[in-house]
Amino acid sequence: MRAHFPPLASAVVFSSHIFIFYFLPLALLLYYGAPRALKHLMLTLVSYVFYGWWNPWFTLLMLGSTVIDYVCGKIICAEGATQKQRKTGMVLSVVSNLSILAFFKYTTFLAGNV
Repeated sequence: MRAHFPPLASAVVFSSHIFIFYFLPLALLLYYGAPRALKHLMLTLVSYVFYGWWNPWFTLLMLGSTVIDYVCGKIICAEGATQKQRKTGMVLSVVSNLSILAFFKYTTFLAGNV
């Protein structure tokens, strides 16, 4: 069965030469070279590059998940938010992430067996 999202490049795994000798040193250089205020942003950007290396479309998936979790985090930590609103934010975050996981884990299986 053909994959839903064919790779556009070879995968970069933690033990590969491209990761150990190119990506990791560059990521560390960028991280430690960045001003303190930008270190989190730099780490986020490097993570998106690593995640999207195999297939850039997955970066959009990660961005969507990040936005949902960010909004849910704002709801959970909002001053004056009720317990029900906080619980709704938490449930929405967990359900959205588990839905993404279930989609990618079981879509190919279901398509091949139904």
